[in-house]
Amino acid sequence: MNIKNLLISKKGVTVLEGVIALGLLALVAGGAFAVLLSASRQTTQPDIREEMTLAVDKANNLLRAYVGIADANGSPVPAKLRGGICCNGHNGDPTFCSSTPLALHTQLDISCQLPPICDANNSSFGYTVTNISGQVGTGTSEHTEYFDVVRFDITCNGYTL
Repeated sequence: MNIKNLLISKKGVTVLEGVIALGLLALVAGGAFAVLLSASRQTTQPDIREEMTLAVDKANNLLRAYVGIADANGSPVPAKLRGGICCNGHNGDPTFCSSTPLALHTQLDISCQLPPICDANNSSFGYTVTNISGQVGTGTSEHTEYFDVVRFDITCNGYTL
Protein backbone atom coordinates (compact mmCIF):
# COMPACT_ATOMS: atom_id res chain seq x y z
CA MET A 1 0.00 0.00 0.00
CA ASN A 2 1.40 3.35 -0.88
CA ILE A 3 1.10 6.64 0.98
CA LYS A 4 -1.18 8.18 -1.65
CA ASN A 5 -3.84 5.47 -1.15
CA LEU A 6 -3.56 5.77 2.66
CA LEU A 7 -4.25 9.52 2.58
CA ILE A 8 -7.19 9.15 0.20
CA SER A 9 -8.75 6.32 2.19
CA LYS A 10 -12.05 7.27 3.94
CA LYS A 11 -11.64 5.03 7.00
CA GLY A 12 -11.78 6.52 10.54
CA VAL A 13 -13.26 9.63 12.13
CA THR A 14 -12.33 13.24 11.52
CA VAL A 15 -11.47 15.51 14.43
CA LEU A 16 -14.65 17.52 13.89
CA GLU A 17 -16.83 14.38 13.99
CA GLY A 18 -15.10 13.27 17.20
CA VAL A 19 -15.66 16.65 18.89
CA ILE A 20 -19.35 16.64 17.91
CA ALA A 21 -19.81 13.08 19.20
CA LEU A 22 -18.11 13.92 22.52
CA GLY A 23 -20.25 17.07 22.86
CA LEU A 24 -23.46 15.10 22.36
CA LEU A 25 -22.29 12.46 24.86
CA ALA A 26 -21.53 15.18 27.45
CA LEU A 27 -24.98 16.74 26.91
CA VAL A 28 -26.81 13.43 27.40
CA ALA A 29 -24.67 12.45 30.42
CA GLY A 30 -25.20 15.88 32.03
CA GLY A 31 -28.97 15.62 31.61
CA ALA A 32 -29.04 12.12 33.09
CA PHE A 33 -26.90 13.25 36.03
CA ALA A 34 -29.22 16.22 36.71
CA VAL A 35 -32.27 13.94 36.77
CA LEU A 36 -30.58 11.48 39.15
CA LEU A 37 -29.40 14.28 41.45
CA SER A 38 -32.90 15.78 41.59
CA ALA A 39 -34.46 12.40 42.38
CA SER A 40 -31.96 11.75 45.19
CA ARG A 41 -32.73 15.13 46.78
CA GLN A 42 -36.45 14.43 46.77
CA THR A 43 -36.06 11.05 48.45
CA THR A 44 -33.84 12.41 51.23
CA GLN A 45 -36.39 14.98 52.47
CA PRO A 46 -38.19 13.86 55.63
CA ASP A 47 -41.67 12.45 55.25
CA ILE A 48 -44.37 14.67 56.80
CA ARG A 49 -45.94 11.72 58.61
CA GLU A 50 -42.57 10.75 60.06
CA GLU A 51 -41.97 14.31 61.30
CA MET A 52 -45.47 14.47 62.82
CA THR A 53 -44.94 11.14 64.62
CA LEU A 54 -41.63 12.37 66.02
CA ALA A 55 -43.32 15.58 67.23
CA VAL A 56 -46.00 13.55 69.05
CA ASP A 57 -43.32 11.35 70.65
CA LYS A 58 -41.40 14.43 71.78
CA ALA A 59 -44.53 16.06 73.25
CA ASN A 60 -45.46 12.81 74.98
CA ASN A 61 -41.99 12.63 76.55
CA LEU A 62 -42.29 16.25 77.73
CA LEU A 63 -45.66 15.49 79.34
CA ARG A 64 -44.07 12.66 81.30
CA ALA A 65 -42.30 15.33 83.37
CA TYR A 66 -45.67 16.02 85.05
CA VAL A 67 -46.52 12.44 85.95
CA GLY A 68 -45.24 11.47 89.37
CA ILE A 69 -41.91 13.26 89.12
CA ALA A 70 -42.28 14.94 92.53
CA ASP A 71 -43.51 11.71 94.11
CA ALA A 72 -40.75 9.57 92.62
CA ASN A 73 -37.65 11.48 93.68
CA GLY A 74 -38.73 14.87 95.01
CA SER A 75 -37.51 16.70 91.90
CA PRO A 76 -39.71 19.56 90.73
CA VAL A 77 -40.99 19.86 87.18
CA PRO A 78 -38.25 21.57 85.10
CA ALA A 79 -38.58 25.37 85.10
CA LYS A 80 -39.13 25.63 81.35
CA LEU A 81 -42.16 23.28 81.63
CA ARG A 82 -43.84 24.64 84.78
CA GLY A 83 -46.71 26.35 82.97
CA GLY A 84 -47.11 23.72 80.28
CA ILE A 85 -45.10 22.59 77.30
CA CYS A 86 -45.47 25.85 75.30
CA CYS A 87 -45.96 28.40 78.10
CA ASN A 88 -42.32 29.47 78.15
CA GLY A 89 -42.08 32.51 75.88
CA HIS A 90 -45.87 33.13 75.67
CA ASN A 91 -46.04 35.43 78.73
CA GLY A 92 -48.82 33.60 80.55
CA ASP A 93 -51.19 33.36 77.56
CA PRO A 94 -53.92 30.94 78.78
CA THR A 95 -54.03 29.30 75.34
CA PHE A 96 -50.52 27.99 75.90
CA CYS A 97 -50.15 28.04 79.70
CA SER A 98 -51.83 25.87 82.30
CA SER A 99 -50.99 25.26 85.93
CA THR A 100 -52.39 21.76 85.39
CA PRO A 101 -51.15 20.56 81.97
CA LEU A 102 -52.74 17.14 82.54
CA ALA A 103 -56.18 18.47 83.56
CA LEU A 104 -59.07 16.36 82.29
CA HIS A 105 -61.05 17.44 79.22
CA THR A 106 -58.95 20.53 78.51
CA GLN A 107 -57.68 21.09 74.98
CA LEU A 108 -54.20 22.60 75.22
CA ASP A 109 -52.37 24.14 72.28
CA ILE A 110 -48.77 22.98 71.89
CA SER A 111 -48.12 24.50 68.46
CA CYS A 112 -44.60 25.43 69.60
CA GLN A 113 -43.78 21.72 69.19
CA LEU A 114 -44.73 21.62 65.49
CA PRO A 115 -41.92 20.25 63.30
CA PRO A 116 -40.03 22.84 61.19
CA ILE A 117 -41.43 21.24 58.02
CA CYS A 118 -44.94 22.43 59.00
CA ASP A 119 -46.28 25.83 57.93
CA ALA A 120 -47.45 27.52 61.16
CA ASN A 121 -50.38 29.21 59.37
CA ASN A 122 -51.73 25.91 58.03
CA SER A 123 -50.90 23.62 60.98
CA SER A 124 -51.98 22.96 64.55
CA PHE A 125 -50.90 20.74 67.42
CA GLY A 126 -52.79 20.11 70.63
CA TYR A 127 -53.78 17.45 73.11
CA THR A 128 -56.70 16.50 75.32
CA VAL A 129 -56.60 14.38 78.46
CA THR A 130 -59.52 11.99 78.99
CA ASN A 131 -60.21 9.29 81.51
CA ILE A 132 -61.02 5.64 80.85
CA SER A 133 -61.81 2.86 83.27
CA GLY A 134 -60.65 -0.72 83.18
CA GLN A 135 -60.87 -3.91 85.19
CA VAL A 136 -57.64 -4.81 86.91
CA GLY A 137 -56.79 -8.02 88.72
CA THR A 138 -58.35 -11.48 88.69
CA GLY A 139 -60.90 -13.35 90.77
CA THR A 140 -61.72 -11.82 94.15
CA SER A 141 -59.09 -9.05 93.83
CA GLU A 142 -60.63 -7.64 90.64
CA HIS A 143 -61.41 -3.94 90.80
CA THR A 144 -61.93 -0.95 88.52
CA GLU A 145 -59.13 1.55 87.99
CA TYR A 146 -59.20 4.81 86.08
CA PHE A 147 -56.49 5.75 83.64
CA ASP A 148 -55.75 9.11 82.09
CA VAL A 149 -55.31 8.98 78.32
CA VAL A 150 -53.67 11.74 76.32
CA ARG A 151 -54.97 12.22 72.77
CA PHE A 152 -52.75 14.25 70.46
CA ASP A 153 -54.24 16.07 67.48
CA ILE A 154 -51.70 17.27 64.93
CA THR A 155 -52.32 18.79 61.53
CA CYS A 156 -49.34 19.69 59.38
CA ASN A 157 -49.76 21.40 56.01
CA GLY A 158 -53.22 19.89 55.65
CA TYR A 159 -52.26 16.34 56.74
CA THR A 160 -53.77 15.03 59.98
CA LEU A 161 -52.31 12.31 62.17
